[in-house]
Amino acid sequence: TPVAPPADPGSVPAPSIAPGTYSVQGRGTDGRPYAGTVRIESRGNDVYGFQWILGPRNVYYGVGRVSGSMLTVNFGASDPAIYQIAQDGSLSGTWARGKAQEQIRPR
Repeated sequence: TPVAPPADPGSVPAPSIAPGTYSVQGRGTDGRPYAGTVRIESRGNDVYGFQWILGPRNVYYGVGRVSGSMLTVNFGASDPAIYQIAQDGSLSGTWARGKAQEQIRPR
């Protein structure tokens, strides 16, 4: 019986984003911390819809596209949010040209 060659230890599957509800923590351009919930939905072809809920009157929407292990989300600001996708599906990124930071983690 033929035996398959061992997997290349250097080949790691590309990280992916699972639709669902995530926790978000960040620091805005003013340096103040914020926290809340992000809902992510798949729209197909590596495109995702985002809804940030940071309080009863602070709800934001965006659309993002995955390219490799990077995610770029346009949410109405002049510059997009740019995230690195980790193997566990969490997102670590910046917005406002790197002046603000954000961590999005699966619940």
